[in-house]
Amino acid sequence: MAQGREYWAGLIRELIAEQGVSYRQLCRDTGVNRATLRRWLRLGTSQMPITTLETLLAYLGYELDAIRREDGHSVRRGAE
Repeated sequence: MAQGREYWAGLIRELIAEQGVSYRQLCRDTGVNRATLRRWLRLGTSQMPITTLETLLAYLGYELDAIRREDGHSVRRGAE
């Protein structure tokens, strides 16, 4: 699961850099705690609530969407 966290942290870092938004501005405008955001983005090791991820993505002009896997497989906890 850490791999997924690293992906989202990397994506958010890229979008922040691409749009030239400071962490301070992003956190002020979204209400996300700056220390928490930095910890999460540093290595992607802290788990961020999906609602916070959605908030950050929306601020950066994106949205989170669910897309059915083409291979038809699903991953269920305990069935891995």
